[in-house]
Amino acid sequence: MKLALLVCAAWVVLTVSSSGCHDPAANVGLVELNTQTLDAPATIAPGTTLTVGLNVEVGGCFIFDHIQSQRTASQVDLTVWGRDIRTGITDRGILCPRFVVESHEYQLDPPFQNPFTVVIGRGRISPLIAVVHVQ
Repeated sequence: MKLALLVCAAWVVLTVSSSGCHDPAANVGLVELNTQTLDAPATIAPGTTLTVGLNVEVGGCFIFDHIQSQRTASQVDLTVWGRDIRTGITDRGILCPRFVVESHEYQLDPPFQNPFTVVIGRGRISPLIAVVHVQ
């Protein structure tokens, strides 16, 4: 019985800890924010951390929440998620401020295949794509 409880507890801990800070189910109620620009270096040295810059459109009742990534050896797909501050408020109207651009950085640890592609999903708008050569 103790062994069964230990195995069950280990499964729960591994399941929760392996899901990361934001699992896909946590995106319920969030909105995909528009990323206006993607800044990535054209070339990096092998073994170097890759830092990409994102200029994200916020305001108009939307605030930044997190960046979600799905990575393979040759590509990373990034999605920028935000929250609508009006969600759940039904008793009064809210005047939303104008849109502004907010800068965010995302770091990726090596290894990287050459070339390495960074893709930013933007919902119904075509994605932003940057190709980084590893030399």
